[in-house]
Amino acid sequence: MSDYSWNNPDLQLICGQCHFKDKDPTLCHCVEPPIKKAFIPKDTGSCSFVRESYWHRMPKEKQDELNEFIKKRSEKYLRK
Repeated sequence: MSDYSWNNPDLQLICGQCHFKDKDPTLCHCVEPPIKKAFIPKDTGSCSFVRESYWHRMPKEKQDELNEFIKKRSEKYLRK
């Protein structure tokens, strides 16, 4: 079994609950287009974790703010 499989409990712990997850467990949408994961996060401070259930409860303005942040981060990341 690959470390980057939704069957891996370590990956499910954070990535499996994150709004930025993809159907493909090797990809993360914290940058667009999605990037391949370089590590499995051990805590939420090491990635852009936003719990899916929290995303659905947050105001639209906050969602827009986070989406704009992702857009800016993506532009910066892709310039490298």
